[in-house]
Amino acid sequence: MSYIIESDNIIIEPIATDKSDEVKLSDPKVSVWYADWVIFLKESKTEKTPIGVIRFDGKPELGKLNITFETEEKYRDRGYMSQALKALSNYLFLHKDIYEIIAVVILDNDPALKALTNAHFVYRRTENHDGVKSETYSIIKPASDWSGLYLVIGLIAGLALGIILSNPAVGTITGVLVGFGVGRVMDNRIKKEREQITGTREKS
Repeated sequence: MSYIIESDNIIIEPIATDKSDEVKLSDPKVSVWYADWVIFLKESKTEKTPIGVIRFDGKPELGKLNITFETEEKYRDRGYMSQALKALSNYLFLHKDIYEIIAVVILDNDPALKALTNAHFVYRRTENHDGVKSETYSIIKPASDWSGLYLVIGLIAGLALGIILSNPAVGTITGVLVGFGVGRVMDNRIKKEREQITGTREKS
């Protein structure tokens, strides 16, 4: 599996740091959670400039992954971090154990707040620790919708079957029912996996 992410004019790549434990770095599947995910600006086909970094607070727990991020000052308010957060979120949600990505930022850090909202992170709460106010934002993996996909597949297959049987109505209805049923089974299976990982029960 490639750990390099490309999006428009940036590249995101995990780089091992001295802060990372050697044992963690020995296994690529583990070390990526403790590395710096460096954001590079693609200057040309052969040149790239580091402009920021995203870090994880260790491996995901109960489906949640905490992140921090920072952008080099001269590259702030130019949309690069929003682009990076979007790309990384889409990439991370391919991981079966991640359902929510969380970021906590200082209340008056306007560039960071703007980057989060532009990347579709949603405000969750404001907290006060030792007089320092911070805001928590997160983005949640969309629920699966296999029912809709299989409904369409069933409709097409059923229509074809109906033509073969010289009874389009019966074929279409049969295809729709079978397709919807298969989709519901897959949605319920994914829902149960999600509940097992996050430890929470989702509403039907």
